[in-house]
Amino acid sequence: MTSAPIFRIAVVAALAMGSLSACQTGSDGTSVVEGAQGTPQSPEPLDIQVQRVEADLAAAMANHDMRLYHLLRSRLSSYVGAEAIRSADETYRQALANLAAAFAAHDGKARAGFSTQLRTLCTPPSLTSAIESCVGYLAALSR
Repeated sequence: MTSAPIFRIAVVAALAMGSLSACQTGSDGTSVVEGAQGTPQSPEPLDIQVQRVEADLAAAMANHDMRLYHLLRSRLSSYVGAEAIRSADETYRQALANLAAAFAAHDGKARAGFSTQLRTLCTPPSLTSAIESCVGYLAALSR
C-alpha cells in the first residue's frame, strides 16, 4: 500500500508549511510575507483550517494511522479548544454506553432515542464525527 506513505508525506508537508507560515509573522502579528501586489497575505479562515484537519483526521482513521490521528487531533484541539474535544468525547461515550444499556434492558424506546442521538453525533460536520470512528455506534446498531 503506497498510498499511506504518500498521504503521510502530504500531511507532514502541509503541517510543515503551516508551521513555516506561522514563523513568518512580525512581532506585531502581521505577516512578513507579502503578495505580488505588496499587500500582506491574509491567513486562511479558521473554519476552513478546521474542515481540513477534520478531513485529514478521517483519512488517518481510515488508514489506521494512530500516530497521525493524534497529531491532527492535537492540532484540532488548538483550533477548537481542549474542552470542546473533551466534551465531544464524553457525550459520544455516554450515548454509546446508554445505547448498550438500552439493548441489554430490551428497551426499544430508549434504543431509538440513543440511536438517534448517536446518529446525530456521528454525522458530519459534527466535531464528534471528526474525532471518533463511530465504529462502536455502528456495531451497537447492528445487533
